Amino acid sequence: MNRKFLKFATLLVVMAMVVSLIAACASPKAPDKQGNESQEEVIDQKDDTGEQDEDKTDDEPEESSTQDHEESFPLEIVDSLGRKITIETEPEKVISIAPNTTETLFALGLGDKVIGVSQQCDYPQEATEKDKMGDFWGPNIELIVEANPDIIFVGNAAPEEFLNKMEENDILVLSLEGLDLEGTYEAIIDTGRAMGARQAAEDIVNSMREKAADIVEKVEGVERPEVYFVISYGEYGDFTAGGTSFINELITMAGGRNIAGDIEEEWPQYSMEKLVEQDPDIILSTIQANPDGLAEASGYKELDAIKENRLIVLDDNLINRAGPRLIEGLEALAKGIHPDLFN
Repeated sequence: MNRKFLKFATLLVVMAMVVSLIAACASPKAPDKQGNESQEEVIDQKDDTGEQDEDKTDDEPEESSTQDHEESFPLEIVDSLGRKITIETEPEKVISIAPNTTETLFALGLGDKVIGVSQQCDYPQEATEKDKMGDFWGPNIELIVEANPDIIFVGNAAPEEFLNKMEENDILVLSLEGLDLEGTYEAIIDTGRAMGARQAAEDIVNSMREKAADIVEKVEGVERPEVYFVISYGEYGDFTAGGTSFINELITMAGGRNIAGDIEEEWPQYSMEKLVEQDPDIILSTIQANPDGLAEASGYKELDAIKENRLIVLDDNLINRAGPRLIEGLEALAKGIHPDLFN
C-alpha cells in the first residue's frame, strides 16, 4: 500500500467518524430534490426542544429540568451503537479514543479526569499531553487494560473485537457520536450525563443552538450559490458529499446549494463531465484533501470557481468532527459562501 493511498484511506476514515456505522442515532432530515430545506424548516430543527406539549394542562407536573438538578447515579444511557449502558458511579478515570468526545470532555471542564487519548485527539492542546492509547480505529488494548479506566469513550467505528475485549475486562465502553447536528447535540448532552455534568453540557448545547440559529437567520432569503465539496479527486476518485451526508446539512444551513444534494448517498463518486457542465459558483475543500492541486487537476482547472479563486478551504476538524466546535465549522462555511453577510 503506497503512501498516497494511505493518506486517502486516512481521510475516508476521518469522514467516517462523523457519518458511518451509526445504528441508533437519528437520521438527517431528508432534503428536497435540490438538496435544500427551507430556512424555516432548518430553524425549526435547530430550535431548543424544551417547549411543552400542547395537550399538557397547567395542573400536570413538568418533567424534571436539568436547570434544577443534575442526574444521580446509577444512570442508563443508550449510546450511538444502540447499546443500553448502565453507569453505576460517576467516572473519575477516563480514556477517550474519539476526538469529538475528547473535545467535549475538555469543554465540560473535565480534562483532569482524562488519563488517555488516541493519536488523533489533537484538540485542545492539553489533550495532546495525555498518554496515547493507540489510534481511533485501532485502540491499544494492552495499554487501556493496564490503565484500568472507569469508562472509555470510542467512536461508532470502534472495532467489534475491541469492544469484546473491553467487556471481557469489565471496562465500560460508551460510543457517543452524532450523525447530524441534532445528533451531535444529543451526544454532547449524553457525554455530560455520563460524567455527572449534564448541566454544563446543556449550557454548551444551548450556546451552539443559538449560534446556529443566528447563522441561519443571517443567510435567510439570500440567493444560494451552487457549491461542490471536494473530498478527493484525481487518482483517488472524485468523491463528494451527497444529499444524506452531514456536510450537506451544514452547506444548506450556511446558505449554499450542494449540487450533489440530489444524490441519495453520503459520499458518492461524482461525474467529472457533470461537474464541468454545472460549473458551480464555489468549490469547498478541506486542508487534508490537498486543495492546492486542484488548479492543475483535470476537469477542476476548467471550472470558473478555480480560475477565479472561489475555492474555500476549511479546517477538517471543524467540519468533520461532531463536537462542540462544529458551529465554528458552520460559521466558516457561511462566511465562505456569503462573505458579505459576515463582516
